[in-house]
Amino acid sequence: MLENHSQEVLAKLVDTLTQVKQLATHDFSGIGLVVYKDIKNIPIFPLQQQNFKTNPNNLVSDLLEISSYDSEYHDGFHFISEDFEMSHVAQYFSPPIISNANVDYSKVLGGRFMAALFGSYVKSVFLTGILTRGNGIIIFEHGNTVYSKCWHKI
Repeated sequence: MLENHSQEVLAKLVDTLTQVKQLATHDFSGIGLVVYKDIKNIPIFPLQQQNFKTNPNNLVSDLLEISSYDSEYHDGFHFISEDFEMSHVAQYFSPPIISNANVDYSKVLGGRFMAALFGSYVKSVFLTGILTRGNGIIIFEHGNTVYSKCWHKI
């Protein structure tokens, strides 16, 4: 059961991913997000030498820009603090495999899906979320799907 703060964070993440989906163009590559409490112990590595310059007032626009296939930042996961500010873009996210994770094999599985699922178990992670054409929006908390909406129903 989500606590009040977690419910607020979940609502913001759902709203953000829904807006990105509604505004996405034909070159949308999909997106993986991690909302965290403390970045220090999260297993990440930058995929680009320079970090993307974010606009703290326009998260959705930033996410749309970096999720274009034309953007050098479209790969990897993007990290959002619990204050909902994007701090790290295009990060290789390598959480440990959770051998007893409950995997929904009816979904389109891939690296992004599995990293989001396994990453949601990481202690300092609030939520992980993905938006893909195959699965739509899926948000995980501690290995549980707390929100799911098909791409065509968003």
